[in-house]
Amino acid sequence: MMREKILLKIILITCITVIGIFPLFAANGIATSGGTFLKLPAGARASGMGEAFTAIADDATAVYWNPAGLNLINNISVSLMHSIWFEGMTYDWISGVLPTDLGKFGLGFQYMNYGSILETNVDGLDLGTYYPADYSIYLSYGAELGGVKLGLTAKYITLGVKNYTTKFAGDFGLLAPFEMFGLKARLGMAIHNFGVSSIFVNEKEPLPTTENIGAAVWLTPDWTISAEAVIPFDNVIGFAAGTEFSVKLADNIKISGRTGYYSRSDPDNLTFGAGIKIDNISVDYAFEPFGDLGDTHRFCFNMQF
Repeated sequence: MMREKILLKIILITCITVIGIFPLFAANGIATSGGTFLKLPAGARASGMGEAFTAIADDATAVYWNPAGLNLINNISVSLMHSIWFEGMTYDWISGVLPTDLGKFGLGFQYMNYGSILETNVDGLDLGTYYPADYSIYLSYGAELGGVKLGLTAKYITLGVKNYTTKFAGDFGLLAPFEMFGLKARLGMAIHNFGVSSIFVNEKEPLPTTENIGAAVWLTPDWTISAEAVIPFDNVIGFAAGTEFSVKLADNIKISGRTGYYSRSDPDNLTFGAGIKIDNISVDYAFEPFGDLGDTHRFCFNMQF
């Protein structure tokens, strides 16, 4: 039975990884996708860890990072995030997870507000102000098969500046727990935003399909390290790594510190974060710089019932 479970894990991970990587090497993929707001991270905890969260995904933000992580959540959970971006932009995320006897269900809402933009004609005359925004609704489901945790997400996406277009896409993920040198560890994989291209202002734009493959190791119950490869369809391959260390101040109070590194085509990012958990409520903060564009600050509230 043990050998069968190990074999099943190897087969699933190998097949899905090959399927996920294959379309990502299509020609002329660089900088051709639309809906890039879908890449913006959910939650302050993951952001503080350099966004290396695919193999962890054990809170309500799993709806975004890896729907297979829903299987790690045994209580009703909620996550609310507000992020202050540069140039007057804001970014918000809301998600919830509902465990049932039929599996784990998740719901998420992602909203990017680009602020106000003054519209003028070719003569420079003022035509008024408009307020562009993008949003997406996530519906996720998680279940287990042979010790491997699986998850699937369906997305309804609306993209718009002045003209709007809607789109459907999906995510798929898995988590495979194992031991390494006697330590608890997990292997994680997620494919984000697979779907057909959208038509926006008479131009065809694919969504930002990305595959994340990573691992996490618990050096102690309160110290986690994680790393992953980020394989986007529309950009160069990146790398993310992070760590989280927690200290218990009392039976019901725990504080956490986090840091991480994210390598990509933008300026490479060092991220930092902190959090406090009291009973079943936690509040997290993350700081992530974006070079000349400016710095971002994320605040997240989480609760389990």
